[in-house]
Amino acid sequence: FSRLPLTFDIRSPMGVQESLMVRQVTERQSAQEDVGFVMWPSAVVLASWLLDNQDVLRGKSILEIGAGCGLTGLVAARIVQNMDRQCIVDGTRSDLKSSRMILSDYNRKVLTNIDRNIELNGLRQFCNASRLDFYVQEGSNRDGGWKGVDIQSLNVQGGECVD
Repeated sequence: FSRLPLTFDIRSPMGVQESLMVRQVTERQSAQEDVGFVMWPSAVVLASWLLDNQDVLRGKSILEIGAGCGLTGLVAARIVQNMDRQCIVDGTRSDLKSSRMILSDYNRKVLTNIDRNIELNGLRQFCNASRLDFYVQEGSNRDGGWKGVDIQSLNVQGGECVD
């Protein structure tokens, strides 16, 4: 149910480059909940921005809402993975294993595809897929949350998220 993986070569305006393999869902989009079946240009733009602003990820937990194919979260996880490897090479202490990317979506086919993309790129240590319906909310931003979802169980702490 998914296409062969495509290699996405992301190059930032400052010349930083990263390559990832990403599968898209082959089924035809037939409803609003199917928007995660394809790669959106905004994911490529945000992934490119992350390459030029890598320090915003250091020590952060990130929840990507509506991750689709997962490109942005995968690039974030790869950046953290590369930072962690550099700490090993430098012999410095890495606190990056506490950094987590949670790539969320509502559609179960999209989530299965995200999970395959995480595995395809060897990023399981730094990210995972989680089902989240952002339409099902309760309460205010201060006191509410998503029905049936314990945000703390996703390892996301508001003070540590990238704004």
